[in-house]
This record gives sequence, C-alpha cells and structure tokens, in this order.
Amino acid sequence: MFKDKILHLFDLDGTAIDSLHRVAPCLEANGDLNLSRYRAEACQHEKIMADSLLPLADHMRALIDKGESVGICTARVMRKSDYVFLRQHGLKTALIASRDRLHKAFPPEMAQAIMRSGDAAYKAAWLQHLKATRTETTIHLYDDHDGVLAAAASLGVVTFDAKTINERLDLAFRQGMQEALDQQAQDDFDMLPDEALPLFDDHGALTFGAIMQNQ
Repeated sequence: MFKDKILHLFDLDGTAIDSLHRVAPCLEANGDLNLSRYRAEACQHEKIMADSLLPLADHMRALIDKGESVGICTARVMRKSDYVFLRQHGLKTALIASRDRLHKAFPPEMAQAIMRSGDAAYKAAWLQHLKATRTETTIHLYDDHDGVLAAAASLGVVTFDAKTINERLDLAFRQGMQEALDQQAQDDFDMLPDEALPLFDDHGALTFGAIMQNQ
C-alpha cells in the first residue's frame, strides 16, 4: 500500500505554525515543551486561533493539494481548536502523530513513558513506529528542534531544518516583494503619458536660467 512512497511529516509549532506567542513561556531551556504548563496556559481557543502560518506551511499545503502523502508529528496534545485551525488553513492531514494518540499505537505502559519523555525521544518513538509499519516508505521530516532532527537522522529519516528553510523562504519572499515593488514603480514611471511631463522652456523663470542661456 505504501510502496515507493515518501511520507512528508511536518512538525507544527515553529515549523508550519508560528505559535511562539503562547508556546514560548512553556518551553524548557533545551527547547522541549513543558506539557503541564502548555496545557494550563497555552491551549485556550482564542490563543490557538491567534496563531499564524510560517512560510513552510505553503509547501505543506501544496503537497496536500497535489495528493502527496503528508502527515503531522507534533508534541501537542491535540484539541478541537487545533483541528479547527488546521482545517481553516488547509493543513488538515489524515495522519497526525500527537501525544493524545499514543495509546492508539503503543501498549499502555509504553505510551505513558513516551508521553512523559522529552521531544527527541517522543518523536523518535513515533518515527520508529512509522518506519516499522510503513517499511517501504521514506520519511521526510520537517522540524525546528535540533534534538529531534539529530534523533531522526540517526534513525535514517531524511531531515529538513525548518528554522533554516523558513528563514530562507521569508528572505526570498521579502526580496521578491521588494523586486516586485521596484518593478511596479518602474513600470508606472515608464507608462506615464507625455502630457504628465510637459516641456518647460521658460529658462528665465528658473534659478539656473542664466547659466543655460549662456551655453
């Protein structure tokens, strides 16, 4: 069923979605999510809906629209508001590996241990599960967490650093916008009708008129 397929697996926070306004206070020094603080302080509907998209979201959405195999691997405990946000922005996928779904893929004690683990160990568990159940699928993981990227690479997963990609896409967008604005300004200037720039030949009325008349 999954022969010769690539599974494009996207992290959410810091990769496809900018949720820093609510997630930053819940991060540990190593970048891991403090789950209890996150649940208590960052999961209100209004805060979730105030998230915005990062440039990689466009790539994720394009892959979905093309019918590619796309999934989500997130440290979140997904709630209704998370699904509403994803659906509104065209980022909903059939495969979502999240903390609230661990019990569907692992035995109870193992699921509890994975739930309590740091981001790298947590996502490594999901990646091992996906590799074991989709043996002929190559996983491409997009993530912004250095520890997760290192763990994924050690498992033979093709990794993409979302921090670098988003920075480059953002720079390209801003440069492209500036070039487009510059070109539009030039086009507007080139299209000015002749009557918009009438010939002014009353040299005597100009402060440098005497100089011109002496030429």
